[in-house]
Amino acid sequence: MVKTRKPEPDLLLTTIAVLAFDRLTKHYAQNLTEPISITPLLSISLVRNTGAAFGILPGTSLILAAIGTAVIAAILLSYRKLSATRKTRIATGLILAGTTGNLIDRLLLGYVIDFIDPSFWPAFNVADAALTVGAAILLIHIYTKKN
Repeated sequence: MVKTRKPEPDLLLTTIAVLAFDRLTKHYAQNLTEPISITPLLSISLVRNTGAAFGILPGTSLILAAIGTAVIAAILLSYRKLSATRKTRIATGLILAGTTGNLIDRLLLGYVIDFIDPSFWPAFNVADAALTVGAAILLIHIYTKKN
C-alpha cells in the first residue's frame, strides 16, 4: 500500500490565497476602461498577453497552457520533495498559484491578463510576481543548502 501525504497547510493556504488575489485583481483589471496612473513610473492598465513572460513568443497561448499544465502536474506529483520545509512549501505554493492563475486565463480567454505596468518593464500580474518570488526562494534555498 502506497502511503500518501496530505498537502501541508502552508502549501494549500499560500496557493489558495495567492490564486484568489490573482483572480480578483485580474477581474478588476479586465474591467478597466482606461489606464490608472499611480506614479510617473507605474500605472494599472489592461494588457492582453498571448505570449510568455514579458510578451515574448506572442500567439503561443496553447503551447504555454500545455507547459503550465505539465508544471502543475509535476508539482502535484513531486510536492513531497519540493516542500520539505515551511519556506519551500510557501515557495511551491507561490509557483503553483502563479502557474494556475495564468493557466486559467489562457484556457478561458486565450491570453493572460497583465495589468501592473511599470514604464521601465513589461506589464505583469500577481501570478507572474508569485511565480518569480517562489522560484527565487526555491533557488536561494537550493543554493544555500548546497554551500
